[in-house]
Amino acid sequence: MKKDIIWNDSGWTRVQDADPEKHVLEISVRAEDAKIVEARIRHNDGEEVNAKLYVAGELKMPMEMAEFKKLFAKKKVEFR
Repeated sequence: MKKDIIWNDSGWTRVQDADPEKHVLEISVRAEDAKIVEARIRHNDGEEVNAKLYVAGELKMPMEMAEFKKLFAKKKVEFR
């Protein structure tokens, strides 16, 4: 997982680098006006899929950037 993330209140931010066990190249989120509105998972075969953010099994998108940062740091956010 990335340790140094440059957060963008608008635009794309890569939040996770490669995870070979899950065949994931990267996970990125897009924010508009400090709210996470879109997430994408790019697989190592080149496939890119839209993802959703879940916290404790509950869909949480759009999500305020401040809340996302806090939960992401605590590893409470799941991308599916």
